[in-house]
Amino acid sequence: MSADTAGAGKTCSKCGASLDPDSIFCQQCGARAEGTEEKPKAPVPTTKSGKEVEQWAMKASKGLKKTSWGVKLGIPIAILVIILIVVALLVIGSMHSPEAALKSYLENVKQGEYQTAYSQVVKGGVLTSEFYKNWQTTLSNQLGRLRDFQIVPKSKTNKLFGRLVVENEAQGHPFVVTYTYVDKSFDANVIVENAGGTWPFNKYKIRLSDQSTRIFARPLGANVIVDGQFVGIAKNQKSVQDVLALKNFPKSFNDVGDYVKHVTGAVQGFADDVKRILVDVNEIGGNVQTAFNKAGKGGEPWSDVVNSFKNAVESSKDLGGSVARLAVHVYWMFGGGDDGSVRASLERTEPVVELQNLPDGYHLVTVQMPGAETDQKDLYAPNDIEFDLTPTGKTENGLKTGMNNFYGEKAYAELTLDASGLPKVMAGTELEQENAAIYALIAKGQHVASSLTSLKFSEFKLLKENTATVETEEMWNFITYQGNTVVAQDIGAKRKVLYTMRWLDNTWKVIEHKDE
Repeated sequence: MSADTAGAGKTCSKCGASLDPDSIFCQQCGARAEGTEEKPKAPVPTTKSGKEVEQWAMKASKGLKKTSWGVKLGIPIAILVIILIVVALLVIGSMHSPEAALKSYLENVKQGEYQTAYSQVVKGGVLTSEFYKNWQTTLSNQLGRLRDFQIVPKSKTNKLFGRLVVENEAQGHPFVVTYTYVDKSFDANVIVENAGGTWPFNKYKIRLSDQSTRIFARPLGANVIVDGQFVGIAKNQKSVQDVLALKNFPKSFNDVGDYVKHVTGAVQGFADDVKRILVDVNEIGGNVQTAFNKAGKGGEPWSDVVNSFKNAVESSKDLGGSVARLAVHVYWMFGGGDDGSVRASLERTEPVVELQNLPDGYHLVTVQMPGAETDQKDLYAPNDIEFDLTPTGKTENGLKTGMNNFYGEKAYAELTLDASGLPKVMAGTELEQENAAIYALIAKGQHVASSLTSLKFSEFKLLKENTATVETEEMWNFITYQGNTVVAQDIGAKRKVLYTMRWLDNTWKVIEHKDE
């Protein structure tokens, strides 16, 4: 059969009309030709709610089906690695935190690694390598080795006073460390300061002091030794000198500038005193807070609680001393206690050694001066401490000898009117006044017979190395003669006298006296 015959034989199955070979529909009736039926469409995916799934979602799902197992496994592994890195950084950061740095320092102290510990602290002021070593030696000798320690962040509030009266000016992270030694424990303020580095590798330095410590030591010029290390000579405070100078009003325009400087210095001194008082108030509140916290915390040794309350008491004494000193400064500003004598000028001073960066906590302070008994006391910095050295027995005997020679030469001169021996036992104002008294007797043609019937030395005090005061209770008989005639007499005259003496020409001489 030919191709034409086959093509001519294609007819409509419905009406029988002839169809072209390529026809899909009958041109007569419109019926679909056999063999050209439409293929069934695939069902459109739907959601549970019956909505059709968008084409883009279908394409995305086909893409996922094509993702390799390596990628599927790598994504959770990458997430896990990120989590582990974050955790590791947090752990490293905690190892480089302020508290961790402080704990590292304290562990080195506990293990006796003092050189390493010193490398971790803020240097400067009194805190040198030699001083730090001496301090740790003192702690070991006096209290035994460090057994344990506790670290507590220092709060800006306390239950005693509420918010701090003076905000902490320290640049860093303040803590309170309780040091527990073999024989004693005490609390100390410590500040952890930033020392560079970036998170998580931050660096820190430990500051062992949060304020200066003052050691008041009479006589003027006394040597101050802390933990076996010489730290200075007791000198008059500049602010006190400025206060004393306020009574000297300027006499000329040229003196105005100096007077203004004294006013400025005095005002600054008063401001510093007031600020220190406020800081002392804070310390009392903080120490009381720490003591109550320890008392209410189970497992705390009772000795630690007692020592915390003791610190609060010591702080209150420091506060009382600061208030008293401020009151004295005001008193001096208006000329109080000044009678124009050498003694008054030396007593109206406040010899002090002010120590910057002295570590808070226990120290052993020694004060000494030639001619005075050496004194030694415990100090819990930053509390202030006072010393008043007494003359040695040798110095007292020298002062007594000087006084007895004074009495003898004075009595001889008034009886014989011969003043040539007076310079051996007196000088300065005393010599001038006694010479004047002898000249007055000569002018009147009189002389005085005197006898010391009773003498008691009440007190000896050194004001500086070469100046001292002697307080006496005396009883005298005085008979005044005009020629051979008695013109006056005073029998059993009682006197209380305060003598000022100075070491001159290898002997103690009276330079002033004041009847009390």
